[in-house]
Parts: sequence; C-alpha cells; structure tokens
Amino acid sequence: MMIQNFSAPSVSRTAKPNAAPVSTKTESSGAPSPMAAGDSASINFDASPMSSKALNLLASTSAEASKLEGNIGRHQPGEIIVRTKPGLGLQSGSVAKDFGATVLSTFDPPTGLSKSEAGDFLHLKLPAGLTTEEAMAAMAADPRVEFAEPNSLYDFPEGEQTMNLDGTSLSAAGETSPNDPSYGKLWGLNNEGQTGGTADADIDAPEAWAVHSGRDQSAGGPILAVLDSGVDITHPDLVGNLWTNPGEIAGDGIDNDGNGVIDDVHGYNAVDNTGNPVDDVGHGTHCAGTIAAQGNNELGVVGVNQNAN
Repeated sequence: MMIQNFSAPSVSRTAKPNAAPVSTKTESSGAPSPMAAGDSASINFDASPMSSKALNLLASTSAEASKLEGNIGRHQPGEIIVRTKPGLGLQSGSVAKDFGATVLSTFDPPTGLSKSEAGDFLHLKLPAGLTTEEAMAAMAADPRVEFAEPNSLYDFPEGEQTMNLDGTSLSAAGETSPNDPSYGKLWGLNNEGQTGGTADADIDAPEAWAVHSGRDQSAGGPILAVLDSGVDITHPDLVGNLWTNPGEIAGDGIDNDGNGVIDDVHGYNAVDNTGNPVDDVGHGTHCAGTIAAQGNNELGVVGVNQNAN
C-alpha cells in the first residue's frame, strides 16, 4: 500500500491514424447526417449562442474534430466533462459561457492532488448543433482548459459470471466463496447470521466476486493507497498483493525515482519522512487486509479486492 502521485489527463487527444475525416451537420429534423470532408463544421455561425473566441477555436480545430469522430467510444451526445485550469472557473467570460453551454453539475474532488485541482470540474450540456467531438477539439486548444473528455457510458455485465473481467476464471459458476480459513468470520462480506446478526446485512461480496474479484496493476488494475498507521509488509496475507515501486531499487540508499524519498519500495512514512511504511500500531495493516488481503491462498482472511496492489 502506498502514496501515489496523481496527474490530470492531457489536454490534447491523439486520434487513431485510420480515422476517417467525417463530421456531422444538423438537418431540419434534428438528426445528424454525414458531411463531406471539405464541408464546414456543424455550427450555424450566423445564429450561434457562442462567443467569437469559441467560434474561432471551432473553426481552427475542425480537422482535429473530424479525426475524433468514431474514436471516443460510447458517450452521451451533446455533453462533455471539462476541467478548467487554476483560477479560470465559472466567472464572467468562462469556458461554459463562451461555448454557449449549460452547466449541468460541478464536481468537488479532493484538493491537493495536482495543481489542476484549483480549477473547476464541470459537466456541461452543449448547445444544439455542437457535437462532443467538436467541443473536445476546440476546448483542447483553449488555454483555459486543462482537459475535455466525453461523458462516457459503460455497462456492467448482467447476471452471474463465470469469468473475471480480466479473463481469469472463477472456480465454477456461482462458486465465489474463497478458501481462506477465516472467511466465515467476516460477516461484513457475507452475513448468514453466523455470529447471531441479521442475515444478509453485508456488502454482498460473493455477488460482487461473481462478476470480478479484483485486478492487480499488472492486469491493468488500480493502485490502492491506505493512509493510516502503516502496513506490515511481511504479513503473509498481504505480501502477495503488496505494491512495489517500479522506480526504486530496494536497499541501495538512493532516491532512484527522484521523488525526495529514499528506498520507498512499498510506500511512504509521512511521520518520519522515510520510505519505510512500518506499522507501529496495527490499524493500517488491519485496514489493508480488509481492502486487499489476498484471496484463495488458504491463509487468514480475504479482502474485498482479492487481487490488488
């Protein structure tokens, strides 16, 4: 478990090299129809709610918008997610106002993760005729914008699965109970009234594991950070899921990754400002186990994420 630096997505988008230069325009019926590559953008420049600044950006990025067509995945048409740069929010002359967009909602993420966190995080409804691709391309060129992304749509698999999302097999259809000996004591994961409590007063872990039991970093999973009293990096139920800093060489006494901490191989000790996240209390180890104790290793307990870093 560790402290990880986070960064915001880049401002620009890279289109696939085989993307067809297709854009759309809106007919009287309101339905988008294909346009030839040389036609103008879909905006009616003579009756637009947008500022001249936004219209100029749209005109200068029409080629980039065409390359994005068909390459941004399933998304909610006519909407966009935007992060503004520090100090450039919803004041007069804002990005939303210039592009004639309506602010559907604002997000309030934790501050301090990166310098971009000082800007506004906005969910915008675009004006009629402006496509998500056109807005993304234009806003990527706007110096006030940190990044602009589609409001992407995702579907969860329906019903009980026999495969994890990373392609690994569950033991058998519906068989999602791990073989960890103390699993039966974890009523918070699966409550069958085994300790005298109310049956099914739990988080439905077996039902979740039927879809996915976790994924470590090598399989594209996230890194989980535990901010607590530290972690026992030798604990047999954690060692298999422990994150290892790929930029650090253990025991050489050098700050290999240049982050200001020497030998922070498995995390950071913010109290002593060292790379040794030793747990002097035990609470952090307990929490780490609840989150990501290795599952199906015939040892101790199991975490909500049986496979994680």
